[in-house]
Amino acid sequence: MAGRSSARFTLFPNQAREEARHASTRDRIKVAEEIAADAKANAPILTGDYRDGISVEVDGADVAVVDTDPDSIWKEFGSSKMAGHAVITDAARARGKYRGWKPRT
Repeated sequence: MAGRSSARFTLFPNQAREEARHASTRDRIKVAEEIAADAKANAPILTGDYRDGISVEVDGADVAVVDTDPDSIWKEFGSSKMAGHAVITDAARARGKYRGWKPRT
């Protein structure tokens, strides 16, 4: 068949995944900022440490919503003696797939 051409290509999955991570960093930062704002708005306030510790950290293509309050792990996820508040977890769940820890209810 004259005039037909074909093309071959090789897909490198790890390279494609890394390029997608870098290309999506700006959008993931925006989502993380929305999560942090929602979590701050819904955080219970006793001293303000839990709410005020919520922020977004960016390291290259890595984006994370964090809380610097030393007790935030217990406030977020609970303990054997109390249920968690799960404000960061719930805000993340509202914006997509969440694969993290489950809060104690």
